[in-house]
Amino acid sequence: MPYSGKNGYGTWNGVAIADIRNINVGLISEPQKYASSSTNGHRKELPGHEDETLTFSIYSSEPPMDRGDIGTLVLYAKTGVELFNGTVHISQLQHGVDVDSGALTTTDVTAGPADAA
Repeated sequence: MPYSGKNGYGTWNGVAIADIRNINVGLISEPQKYASSSTNGHRKELPGHEDETLTFSIYSSEPPMDRGDIGTLVLYAKTGVELFNGTVHISQLQHGVDVDSGALTTTDVTAGPADAA
């Protein structure tokens, strides 16, 4: 059922992340394909490695995390609707300054599994 994400929010190591603009959670699973003596020349699949890519934008040029940090990230679509909860590695921070319009500064944060760090 669709619902408004107007009240989406997140926490980093238990502390609220201020001024989140948007949240994107990509959940990935790549199946393991194989052929063996029991498959009669056919390829079969087993559940594969699961992975995630997480991005969110905040109105800030000083986010509460830095590149290379590892910590607990929890992202919510709204109160009580958890999108992601886990230990992640912050892989990228991209700062945006719109000089032309004078809009608020932003930072796009990209994170992935901590075990990939």
